[in-house]
Amino acid sequence: MQTRSDDPVLFRVRVVLGVVLVALLVWVATGDPREGIPERLAEGKWLRPKDYWRTWGWVFAAVNLAPVAVLLATARRWLGRGAVIPEVATFARPDKPGRAFAVLVALAVLLGAGLAAPRLGQSLGEDEDQNLRQSIHGEWVPDGQGGYEERLVGLGDALRYYPGPNNHVAHSMLAHASIALSNQVFGKQERFASEIALRMPAFLAGLGTLVAVALLLWRVGHLQAGVFSAFALAIHPWWIQYASEARGYTIAMLFWVGSLLLLLRALQVGAWRSWLAYGAVQLFLLWTLPSLVSQVAVINIAAVLLIWWSRRGTPALLPQLQRWGIVNLLGAMLFVQLMGPNLAQLGEYLERTRGTHAIGIRWVQQAVSHLFAGMPWRYPRVQGLDPIYAELADIFQLHPYWASALAVVTLLAVAGGILRLARSGGLRPMLPVIFLVPPVLSTVVGRLEGANMYHWYVVYSLPGVVMLLAVGLEGAVLLSARRVPKSLATVGIFAGFLVCHALFTTPAREALQARSFRPSREAVDLTRPVADPGAPENARILTAKLSDRKIVYDPRILKVYTLEELELLMDEAESTGNALYINSGRLFHNRLHRPEVFALLDDPTRFELVAELPGGTPPMARGVWRYRASSGTGGHPR
Repeated sequence: MQTRSDDPVLFRVRVVLGVVLVALLVWVATGDPREGIPERLAEGKWLRPKDYWRTWGWVFAAVNLAPVAVLLATARRWLGRGAVIPEVATFARPDKPGRAFAVLVALAVLLGAGLAAPRLGQSLGEDEDQNLRQSIHGEWVPDGQGGYEERLVGLGDALRYYPGPNNHVAHSMLAHASIALSNQVFGKQERFASEIALRMPAFLAGLGTLVAVALLLWRVGHLQAGVFSAFALAIHPWWIQYASEARGYTIAMLFWVGSLLLLLRALQVGAWRSWLAYGAVQLFLLWTLPSLVSQVAVINIAAVLLIWWSRRGTPALLPQLQRWGIVNLLGAMLFVQLMGPNLAQLGEYLERTRGTHAIGIRWVQQAVSHLFAGMPWRYPRVQGLDPIYAELADIFQLHPYWASALAVVTLLAVAGGILRLARSGGLRPMLPVIFLVPPVLSTVVGRLEGANMYHWYVVYSLPGVVMLLAVGLEGAVLLSARRVPKSLATVGIFAGFLVCHALFTTPAREALQARSFRPSREAVDLTRPVADPGAPENARILTAKLSDRKIVYDPRILKVYTLEELELLMDEAESTGNALYINSGRLFHNRLHRPEVFALLDDPTRFELVAELPGGTPPMARGVWRYRASSGTGGHPR
C-alpha cells in the first residue's frame, strides 16, 4: 500500500481524486434530479435556476464519475513522475525588457486608467442593472408594510442564475466580492450599491490587459510593438467602454491573452504547474464567456501542433501530450459541472430568441467599425450628421481623405503584422490564426444558425487586432530605420499613428466620458429628493415609465402602457396632491409606438419637459416630464 513518504505528490493527487470521487458518488446516490420539478411543470410554472442545477448538476456529476475513476486508477502512469522534460529554447523568454519598457507600459496603464475612470461612477446600463439585481447584489423590494427593504442575492445566484447570457459568472462573483469589500471599508452607499465597486473588477482586468498584451509581444520578440499595443489599446474607445462597465469582457480579454502567455511557459518548461496554470486560465475564460469555446479550441489545436513540432522524436513528446490532455480533461470536467446547468438554461433562451438579432451585413459593418474606431458606423434612425452621437460614417463624410488614409494604413499594418508573424518561428505563426479565426468562425456559425448575436460579442478580439497592428507598424519602423535614425522612425510611425488615431476617435471617447450609456440615475435624480425609496419624501411622489424594464434606482416607479393608464395617474395626482413625473426611456421607440401618450406629454398646458437626456446610443435616451396639476402641490420635490 502506498504511503505519503513513497511519493508525496502522487499520494496527494490520489487523495484529491478520491475525495472528489466519493463526493460525486454521494451526490449521485442521494440526489433526486426531479425533486419538485414535475409539480412545477404541472402548475405551469417556470423552472428556477436551482431546478436546473438540481437536475443537470446531478446529470453531470454522474457523467464525471467515469473520468474521475479512470484518472484515479491510472494516476501513477499519467502523472509521469520519472519523466525528464528538458526545456525548449525556442519558447524561452527573451532578454529582460528593461526599465524603459516597464516605465512606458506603466504610463500606458495610467493613461488607460485616466480615460476609463471617469465612467466608473456613471449610471448603470441595462445589462449592468439587470445583473446587479439578479446575480450580483440584489434590489429594493416592497416590505409589505408600505416601505422597502433590501433583497440581497448571494454568490449562489452569481453562480447559477443564467436564463440568458448576461451573467458573466466569474465577473459576477468578483463584483459581488468587490461590493461587499467596499461596504466594509467605506460603509454602505446611499444608493443600493456603489457603481464604482461594481465596475472595479472589469476596470482592473482592463488595466491588466494592457500589461498582458505588452508582455505577450515582448515574449514573442516584439518589444516595441508591445509598448505600442498597450498605448493603442488604452486610447481605444471600445476598450475604454468595457473597462468601465460591469461586464465580463475585459476579464475575458485578460484571461485570453494570459492563456497565451502561460501556454508559452508550458511549451518551454513542460512542468505540471505550468500546464495546470494554463488550463485554469482557460477554465476561467470559459466560465466568464462560454461563447469563447472556439477561441479555446483554436488555442489548444495550436498547442498540440507546437508540442509535436518542438518535441517530436524525443522521449518528452508523449508526456507533454499527456499533460496537455489531462489538463484539458480536468478543465472540461470542471466546466461542465460548473456551467452545464447554466448552459441548459441558456439553450432555452437561444431557442426563444433565435433570429431576433441575426448576423447580416449591418452586423459585420458595426463590428468592423467598432474594432477600427470604437464607434458605430451608422445608427439606423440617424439621417445626416448628428451633433450628439458619434458615428464613423459622419467622420468619413466630414474628413474623407484623413479617414480613408487612416483606414488604409490600419488595414495595411494589420496585414503586415500577419505576414511578419507568419514568417517567424515558434508560436508566432500561430498568433494570426489565434487572433482572427475564432471571431470569424463564431460569426459564420452564428449566421448559419440564425443565432441571437450582438456586434460586441467579438470585442474580445480587440487586443488581437491591436497586436497585429503593432507588429505591422514595428516592421515599418525597422524598414524606415535604414534611411533615418531609428528614434526618429519610431516617433514618426508609432507616435504619429497614436496621435492620429487619438484625434480621430476623440468624439467617441468624449461621448463615453460626458454622459451615461443609460442615464436612468440622472433621470431618477430629477424626480426624487433622496435615493432611499422608503423615505417619506418619496411617498409623496408618483413616477411612471413607458416600458417594463426595471430601474434599480427607483423601485417605486409604475408602468404605464396606455393613454387611459396615464390619465388615471393624472387623476390620482390631482386628488392626492402628489407630484407626478413620467420617466421614459427608449424615446424613439416609444414615440413611434405610443403617439397618443406623447401627444399628451408634449402638451405644455398639461406637462412640463424637465429634461431630455441623451444616452450612449439613441435608444438609450430618456425624457422626464412633470405633470402640471391644476390642484394640489404637484411641484418639483426638491
